[in-house]
Amino acid sequence: MIIHSGDFSLQGTEQEFMNFIEWFSNLKIVSKILVAGNHDFFCENNPKFTKQLCDSMGIHYLEDSWIPILDSDGNLFKIHGSPYQPRFFDWAFNLDRNGPELAQKWAMISEDTNILVTHSPAFGKLDLIPSGLHVGCELLAERLPKLPSLKLHTFGHIHHSYGHSHGLDYQSVNASNCNERYLPINPPIVVEI
Repeated sequence: MIIHSGDFSLQGTEQEFMNFIEWFSNLKIVSKILVAGNHDFFCENNPKFTKQLCDSMGIHYLEDSWIPILDSDGNLFKIHGSPYQPRFFDWAFNLDRNGPELAQKWAMISEDTNILVTHSPAFGKLDLIPSGLHVGCELLAERLPKLPSLKLHTFGHIHHSYGHSHGLDYQSVNASNCNERYLPINPPIVVEI
């Protein structure tokens, strides 16, 4: 399985979207999971087309939705995905920090979710910016302890905090492949569940 947790474009154009989808769909991996991020304006403005094209190309595009995935060992995983984050300048998929709309997005995550794919990190988990401030989502941080079946939370958004953290209950992965200068220097992170 491969998971991409958003920001597959820089300017959010249709051409960037099409180039990425073509590349992603051609990967020799059975299950491809995708959520959009704050750079992915085309997805925000064309949600129905995005979903239909991804479906037709063997990509599971998740926008406040979930899918079941059976692994090669016969284990069933429930995967939920969402592209939203607390307001971050004037980018895509923004909602007010600590607002009711953002709380509603996280309330949609069912308690039996095994893998959570968001663009936003939770507050305090791999969410530091260069100034030393935590900028993840407080409401998401409140929701995570209420997911007893969670094994993995993967996200991106905060390039400065790329990495992997293995907590008591689940693993957290900030899979930002770009650094602060948008250079794609960070390798993919491989985890076992």
